[in-house]
Amino acid sequence: DAGPEVQGRPDLIDASLALRAFPNPTSGPITLELTGAGKADATYILEVHTPLGVLVHQDMVKAGGSLIQVKWDATGIAPGIYLCTMRSGDAQVVTRVMVE
Repeated sequence: DAGPEVQGRPDLIDASLALRAFPNPTSGPITLELTGAGKADATYILEVHTPLGVLVHQDMVKAGGSLIQVKWDATGIAPGIYLCTMRSGDAQVVTRVMVE
């Protein structure tokens, strides 16, 4: 695993921004945890895509501090690798999830 990928405008990225998923791999509920979120009033969008770019889940969350946890239930989702993106403004972080 190459770990999380941080993308966006370099001047807007907080180097401490990290997204992890657990349990990974999964065949059911999974928690996506964003650390280093920064502003407590920021809005973040979680998107889960197939490698071909098909959106399979989207959720919007308000930051309550520097740690954000979002639940996603992968039950019934086709096995494979999914890209989970958490973004706010121009900054985003991506991690991979394996659904079994």
